[in-house]
Amino acid sequence: MKITDKSIQAYIRQAQKDTTKKYVYYSIGNNLWLRVHTKTGSSAWRYRIALNDDLVKSGYKFSNTVIGHYPAMSLLQARLKSAELLAQVKTGINPIEAAKQQESNLVTLEQIFNKWLTAATIKPLTREKLTGMYNNHLNKLANLPIERITDKMAWDTIIQPIIDNGNQRQANIVLQKLKQLCTFAYQTHMINSNQFDRLTIPNEYKSKKIRERTLSVDELGIFLPALKQAYTTGLIDMRYHHFIKLTLLLGTRKSELATLKWESYNHDKQTILLTETKSGDNLLIKLPRQAITLFEELKTQQINQYIFYGMKANQHLSIRTLLTYFNKVTELAGITELTIHDLRRTFSSRLSGLKYRLELIEKATNHRIQGTAKHYQHDDMLEERYEMLQGWADYLDGIVI
Repeated sequence: MKITDKSIQAYIRQAQKDTTKKYVYYSIGNNLWLRVHTKTGSSAWRYRIALNDDLVKSGYKFSNTVIGHYPAMSLLQARLKSAELLAQVKTGINPIEAAKQQESNLVTLEQIFNKWLTAATIKPLTREKLTGMYNNHLNKLANLPIERITDKMAWDTIIQPIIDNGNQRQANIVLQKLKQLCTFAYQTHMINSNQFDRLTIPNEYKSKKIRERTLSVDELGIFLPALKQAYTTGLIDMRYHHFIKLTLLLGTRKSELATLKWESYNHDKQTILLTETKSGDNLLIKLPRQAITLFEELKTQQINQYIFYGMKANQHLSIRTLLTYFNKVTELAGITELTIHDLRRTFSSRLSGLKYRLELIEKATNHRIQGTAKHYQHDDMLEERYEMLQGWADYLDGIVI
């Protein structure tokens, strides 16, 4: 009897009339079977594996495996799959064990990230940032085999939530890192194809607006008293108050300040040395007296190697926690749409308004000088920068008064 799709449908109807059994089985031929649930009519394709085994009386060891469900897997597809399994059996391979072995050999995103992190030559600060990115975003699919993560899964689970949160730039950074990890895995033969190569963020999602937010002179007159009030009333502790104040005084990046160690502070010479910088260039800063006072106060609370210590052993202050306390200050001041990086932008903008030279400001913020000037400017301008920083600190004191 030739078995067709009509035959399969007839088997299912027939099985549902049998109330004495949970399942009814129908032989399709060549060790392929159809299993039908008598109550629901749901049907599965089962393949019967018969391997030579001299320890068994019959000479064969039998086992069964579900290879698909009808009608999602058609009769033709089931026959093709069973022929594929039969070819494996004829060579002495147990398809069930082979599938388990293949599953165990699949590489997860977590394994790729850990191997890449071990192989990459990166600074401790960069390593920390990338680990944070992984934990916040990529970790959502970390335990899945990378070759089973589709573009849609990556988009829906990782990229779209970042865009929905209003951070298009971060979404692009995360996507590029995901692609980099997969390229690394492909080049090191961990996977057989370069995943997510065609996944991109549409131009409509990409932010074209350049952030230019700074504190005006009037806003500085509101922000600084609010910062002091937040500290004196216990809304924020010394670490966060001094961190925010020093960011405004010195124009440093938050990551540069957060990773600053006590060994980089020289009380006698009244300097700090920034080493974990975005540009890769160390920056020596001669401190204005207002900044020295803050560092000396922080010294009385020294716990570990970091000036701004964290709550965990031998770690620095958490940037995420810092942002939470910074928001408390802005709420107290009634100032909206302000980030801590905007203090650095305020530093540059207000100094420019006070007629300090651009190259002096650029050096103070540790930007690499662009254009032809970079070929001639080799002086670190330490004393000139100090005079500017002292003038800026005095200017801020005058605003508060």
